[in-house]
Amino acid sequence: MSNSPGTNNDSRPYLNFNPDELLVLMPYETWWRDRYEMLLSHGYQLRPRLRPGWVPSWTTNGKSPPECEDFIFIIAPKNNIVDAVRTSNGEQVLLKKVKTGGSEIHLALYLSSPELREDPRNHCVPILDHFQDNADESITYIVMPLLREFDNPKFGSVNELLDFGDQIFEGLCFMHEHGVAHSYFPPDCDPLVVGCEGRDFEVPELSKTVPYNPFKTDIFIIGNLLKKEFFYRYSNVDFMYPLITILAEQDPKMRPTAYGAQQMWKHVRASVSIINRYWRLRGREDDGYLVIAIRDVISFVRRTIRLSQWAPTLNNMLT
Repeated sequence: MSNSPGTNNDSRPYLNFNPDELLVLMPYETWWRDRYEMLLSHGYQLRPRLRPGWVPSWTTNGKSPPECEDFIFIIAPKNNIVDAVRTSNGEQVLLKKVKTGGSEIHLALYLSSPELREDPRNHCVPILDHFQDNADESITYIVMPLLREFDNPKFGSVNELLDFGDQIFEGLCFMHEHGVAHSYFPPDCDPLVVGCEGRDFEVPELSKTVPYNPFKTDIFIIGNLLKKEFFYRYSNVDFMYPLITILAEQDPKMRPTAYGAQQMWKHVRASVSIINRYWRLRGREDDGYLVIAIRDVISFVRRTIRLSQWAPTLNNMLT
């Protein structure tokens, strides 16, 4: 999952704006600008656009606005994230504004504890730092690495999809084993929760009043992601369809546990031949057999070259 606020995976929305509109900060950007000095005192410097006294660089350097870094504005509907640079080492990070003492920071710190970070199945985004707002004690900032969307760059081969699935199901089992599900930490005695938070609003059971099992909600979300981001887009991943159908069952009781889903995934993965694993992911809208064949050959040649470049390293590792 990305936490990059400046762009998204398919387009650059800021290019759709009139440059004159971006000569001034958006209302939610001023919130971060007003905290520039405070964040800097904690060791985090915001991008030039959010610094006090900012003047749009394209008005003085002769470049077109899209060529300038400070033309990119924050895309964060909840106004809760911003990118920054850690002054101690120059690392690009993401700052997220959360409720002090709330469940989000509790879960984030728990999953980033030294003991759990040592578990290789833990694929959660690590928390690098956290601190309270100097002026508002109800706000805490958590600091994470600045990441990209999960499919940016886009998946190239079936094998990359299989590796993605391995990590997703492994990470889900890890989280569920530690009692974490769908951003909740339900008590052992009652795994039911209420709430409509999350990125997938197609989950049928989400409700602010009717309790539901968040562990089964996670299963639906993964099934829906595999369906929309891969099955609908690519023609040579039909092997996933039976699993997707089970994971995205409308009735939560019919969905498997995380462990059950992982075992099903392993069975599906084993059914994919070695040859098919290294073919490119073919778009369902690819134009004609000739175009498909040409693209397949190009993809195969590229992967063969990459493997040949790694051959000396692999030989050294095996001898």
